[in-house]
Amino acid sequence: MFAGIAVKLTLKEYLSSVSTCSSNAFGKEAISFVLVITAFIVLAVCFSFRSLVLVLFYLLFL
Repeated sequence: MFAGIAVKLTLKEYLSSVSTCSSNAFGKEAISFVLVITAFIVLAVCFSFRSLVLVLFYLLFL
């Protein structure tokens, strides 16, 4: 439970830093890529590795 709260707090800080970097020269592709990586990290923390692989296959064949 405490790990989930810590992940949520670090994700809020991370997303706020990403949103401040959006005005820089990175571009929207890099920010969306970072958000996808963050989503995969959240899925790995919240769910098992098997469901993460299933989600990965779902996104590949979407």
